[in-house]
Amino acid sequence: MLKARLFGRLLAAGLILTLPGGLVPVGAAGIPATLTGSIVRSTDDAPIPGARLLAGDPRTGRIYSSSPAGDDGSFALGDLPPSTYRLAVEADEGLYVVETPVLLAPGMADTVNVAVHPVVEHESSRNYDDSGLTFWDNPLTSALSFLGLAAVAGVIIGGSSGSSTGSSSPAQP
Repeated sequence: MLKARLFGRLLAAGLILTLPGGLVPVGAAGIPATLTGSIVRSTDDAPIPGARLLAGDPRTGRIYSSSPAGDDGSFALGDLPPSTYRLAVEADEGLYVVETPVLLAPGMADTVNVAVHPVVEHESSRNYDDSGLTFWDNPLTSALSFLGLAAVAGVIIGGSSGSSTGSSSPAQP
């Protein structure tokens, strides 16, 4: 679970920072901005408690994270320097990137309500428990083993048929 969470954060950082972002006008005061809102599922508008809103500043490369969302899905993320932020939601179900950037002016308090849409899991992406599988359950292993046995058998058969004809040295006059 720790590896998955670390991977999720690294993936979020990469996605947030590689997407284009705008700049805050030069000379803007350093008055921090605030984001508040809620995180829900788009399918049934159910809140996602424990989800975190991630805000990445492409200018500086810094990523800010909210505290875990409450039981009602509400979050607050304060002390953000004025900038255009790329947003993502990190939840137990996965990582969701918000397509629209958010511009925060100095001292601005903005409300962002995010509805995440769960991705339909395809059969090929499922994690299977392979603890009960044997060596021979892998088709590639079976095929390579069969070819190896065939090659060894060919060498043995080829070697034994050559020895039945007798000596291969030329006859002495």
